[in-house]
Amino acid sequence: MKKLLTIILAGLMLAGCGEKKQTAACSYTPNGLITAAVDLEGKEDQINKFTLKMIYDQAMFGNIDFSTITAEEKAQLIDAFLAQSGIDEDIKGIRPSVEIQDSVILSIAVDLKEVEAGTLENLGVNLSEADSSFSKAVQALKDQGFTCQ
Repeated sequence: MKKLLTIILAGLMLAGCGEKKQTAACSYTPNGLITAAVDLEGKEDQINKFTLKMIYDQAMFGNIDFSTITAEEKAQLIDAFLAQSGIDEDIKGIRPSVEIQDSVILSIAVDLKEVEAGTLENLGVNLSEADSSFSKAVQALKDQGFTCQ
C-alpha cells in the first residue's frame, strides 16, 4: 500500500512539472480614443489561443450615453461592428463579440486548436510555425509599441 501511494504521489508531482501555461496581455493606445489589446495564451512557446480587442472610447460616438440607447439601437450597433469586423459568428474556433458599456469593445477570440486549416489565411491572417511562437509574438507586439504584462 505504501509503495502504491509513493508511485501515485510521484506521478502527480511529475504531472505538475510539465510546461507552464503562458499568458500575456498587451495593449496599445495610439491616440487616446482607440485601444488595441491582445491577450495571448500558450504552452511550450506555442500560441494556443489569442483574443484581439478593439476598445472604442465613448468620445468617438459624440459622447453618447450608451445606457440611454434602446435595445434595438444597441442591437443595430452590435450588428454594425460585427459586420465591419468581417468575421462570421459561425466560423469554428473563432468567436466575435461586442460589448457596449462606457465604451464599445469588439473582441475576436481565436482558438488555434479548433480553427480549421485555411480559415485564418482566408481571413488574411498567415501564421507560420515561427509566427505562432509565443515569445516571438510578444516581442513583435512590443516592437510595434504595445505594452505587455
